[in-house]
Amino acid sequence: TPWLSTVAEKNNGIVVLGNTVIDMSTATGDVELSDGITRICGFTGSQELTSVKIPQTVTQIDEATEKSVRAFDGIEKLKIKGYTNTTAQEFANKYGYDFEEIAVNEEVYEGLKYIQIDSHVIITGYAEEPSGELIIPVYINNATVTEIADSAFKGCKGITSVTISNSGVTVGKSAFEGCTSINTLSLTEGKINSRAFAGCTGLENVYYYWFKPTM
Repeated sequence: TPWLSTVAEKNNGIVVLGNTVIDMSTATGDVELSDGITRICGFTGSQELTSVKIPQTVTQIDEATEKSVRAFDGIEKLKIKGYTNTTAQEFANKYGYDFEEIAVNEEVYEGLKYIQIDSHVIITGYAEEPSGELIIPVYINNATVTEIADSAFKGCKGITSVTISNSGVTVGKSAFEGCTSINTLSLTEGKINSRAFAGCTGLENVYYYWFKPTM
């Protein structure tokens, strides 16, 4: 359709509707999908598309159905760039495409170890064992903290309170397990995985608040 062609030309052959890539049939060369994209629809691609960088936010890459081809259909050689253990890697392995892992380096911010993937930050642990009040930052390097990794603070006896003020943060399995000195927990909406606070025998006060802090 004319409007589709116009949009595709303005975006290097990539047509996005909401958080979904609905067409890349005219994309060529090396392309990069924006962080926040969650789905890539089926399309017949050009042999001139040589590589595509797929963000971690993509959780669905369409398979073939009776009414539609799969994503990247007809492309024999394609390099998919992405992160390990993601939908991008699974898709590349399934269809025999070259997969190039995007390196993720662990860094330190105010004593906290973290990795940054696209515009998201995962707190993985600590460089110096924390004590007293532990405040999980909302942003690091202008990227949003979205997750505390499994076992990140497991067994830290010196933490007395934890504040997670950013909404939507996932607290990993056993993230604070065995932190027996935690007395107060303050957090907003998010996902708390199993045993995240197991064995926190000193926990007496839990506060929930429902707003997203501004930067």
